[in-house]
Amino acid sequence: MGTPVTTTIIGNHKDRPVVVVIISSNVVVIPGSTTLTAGPPTTISNNGLNFLFGPDNVLWVDGTSLNVASAIVGPSSSPSSAASSNTMSTILTTPTPGQSISFVSSTAASGSALSATQSTTSPTATGKSHPSKSGVSGGAAAGIAIGCLIAGAAIAGLIVWLLMRRSRNKIQAGFQDRPAAAHAGPEKQLILGAPSNASSDSTLRIVENHLPLPLEDNAISGDVTKLSTLIKNHVQSYYHESPVASGTVDLDALQALGDNLPVSIGTLGTLLSNPTTREVGLRFCIAWVIISRSKLNGDPKTTLLPPEVVQCVSSMSAINWEPKAWDAFTANWKAITAECIKNAYLPNPFGPQDARNANILQATEVLETILAPFAVTRMDHSTRQRNLEEITKRAATFAFVLFSQRSSWRLDWPDSRTMAPGSLVIFPALEQLMDEEGKRFQPPRAFSEMIVRQIDE
Repeated sequence: MGTPVTTTIIGNHKDRPVVVVIISSNVVVIPGSTTLTAGPPTTISNNGLNFLFGPDNVLWVDGTSLNVASAIVGPSSSPSSAASSNTMSTILTTPTPGQSISFVSSTAASGSALSATQSTTSPTATGKSHPSKSGVSGGAAAGIAIGCLIAGAAIAGLIVWLLMRRSRNKIQAGFQDRPAAAHAGPEKQLILGAPSNASSDSTLRIVENHLPLPLEDNAISGDVTKLSTLIKNHVQSYYHESPVASGTVDLDALQALGDNLPVSIGTLGTLLSNPTTREVGLRFCIAWVIISRSKLNGDPKTTLLPPEVVQCVSSMSAINWEPKAWDAFTANWKAITAECIKNAYLPNPFGPQDARNANILQATEVLETILAPFAVTRMDHSTRQRNLEEITKRAATFAFVLFSQRSSWRLDWPDSRTMAPGSLVIFPALEQLMDEEGKRFQPPRAFSEMIVRQIDE
């Protein structure tokens, strides 16, 4: 059986150019590479003409019909001509409107005319054109369809096999990476100990979306400045600078301030006894108590942080990890823990159920023993105590804010050996040790300046 011929129809219809490429008895292409397939009637407009290709294999051009099946011309019966006549050109004559389309076919390869002239009548209400038997036979079409089906199934099977193999490789790679995850850096998927796959990414995204954004630098530096100002205003408002009798200062009460004081107990007692340095001594005592009790590595029995947090940190510190991994784990642990326990401390801070209340009361009692002998007698005693308690609560709130950040902070007194002789830090500088990504600052990033006063040893 010869190879089907692709026929091109060129001509004019109603003074408009017409070019139609006939691929087979049920497939044609009109200008613009628009392909029409015989089937439910679909009208395509192109170059001002309306093309319609119905299920009867008849192409309509503005109401004029062309039988596509009969327009396909098979190759010559001779072997030589069959090899050279794969493309036919048909020249359309210009018909009278409403009349049939006439065409003459010629061989593009040889240029000789083929004695093939075809006419189709205009469409009527009762009659249709019937395609001829020429073109691809039913058996050949069925063979082509079956071949395409088998090829499609083979390609689909290959794609499924490749996808399954890729999925298995990912899973195996994830399990191979898990033992190394415990010692890796601060990558997010390793922080939660999960393999690098889609499910772990989804879990990490959920955690990220529910954690609050880091506070702005101005908010943090503003809070620490406010705390220092509150201490200064409290001392200047409620305590006098008059001389006091010898023995007014209780040295045992000063011992309760704790260990590692940057100034000796004797020197501190002298500062409080001297009217000119009393303000310096009182401000130091208040700042030392509230700041030293706001550290993560403090005592759960005295801390101004949630006691359960400090207790957990004391057990975590026994873990011997590489510093970078430790920074990454603790940074995320802080933020996640703060978010999980915030409802117990933020909506109703210092309410009856707040675990910090007992330690706040204890801190104010330690300070009251030191401060009371210097209180202005004309001021209401209970008002002064309430103000001192509010400062302590403000410090506890700020400590929780710093704890909730992924970044790492420090409010700490410098080593007295690094200070100039005769000077005392009465409020330390706030320093950022590590950012949200686990990067340490060398040297630490200063957010506020320390307050230093000169004293006489």
